[in-house]
Amino acid sequence: MARRYSAALIILHVAKYPVNVLGVSSTHTVEVGLPFTDPIVDRQKKQAKDSMDRVYAYAKKLGVHADLEILDTSSTIVESIADYAYRNNIDLIIVGCLGMSEFRATLTGSVAEGIVHEARCTVMIVR
Repeated sequence: MARRYSAALIILHVAKYPVNVLGVSSTHTVEVGLPFTDPIVDRQKKQAKDSMDRVYAYAKKLGVHADLEILDTSSTIVESIADYAYRNNIDLIIVGCLGMSEFRATLTGSVAEGIVHEARCTVMIVR
């Protein structure tokens, strides 16, 4: 789609850090100046970056301008994506769907469904 419409492509990954006992997101520095890290989230970010690099290489091969962005947050993934799209004047969010059963999606919630409800721009869900 980006190539067809000469659009810029932003490949976005949201890294959700848990809030620590001090109430500070793990990506922030505490008052004593020591950063908190979370090895599990850091490993997930590395895996995401590797995956994003493959998508970026494919986009470049097709002649599509793409930017990679990893967004660190202690907020929800849905809120983070919707807020990012709003702040950056994004016209279209394309998000994948895992195809959970309706029962499981009801219990856990669906990120794709949440983005549809929260985003102020058009959202396309692909499966």
